Amino acid sequence: MLRIGGPRRLIALASERRLADIRLTLRLRRVFEISSSLLRRTGFAGLLAANFTLGLAYAFVLPYISMWGTLEVGMPSRVVGSWCDLRSAVA
Repeated sequence: MLRIGGPRRLIALASERRLADIRLTLRLRRVFEISSSLLRRTGFAGLLAANFTLGLAYAFVLPYISMWGTLEVGMPSRVVGSWCDLRSAVA
């Protein structure tokens, strides 16, 4: 049978758990406050939407650009790999 140290240890574990839950709640509250203050700024919601849309378009288009580079332009595989690495590092 596994023993964890008796009732005092159980009480200590429970209080540590409660403290951890309180700390997490305070952190989440702080994140919510920062997020809501950012969203209230003028133009931030539009910038966020534009950034999301640009990232989504980037994700859909770039695989086809690398395919175009290999098939139509005739890039060797090392050049395509280097270009993909550079593109990822810049993004």
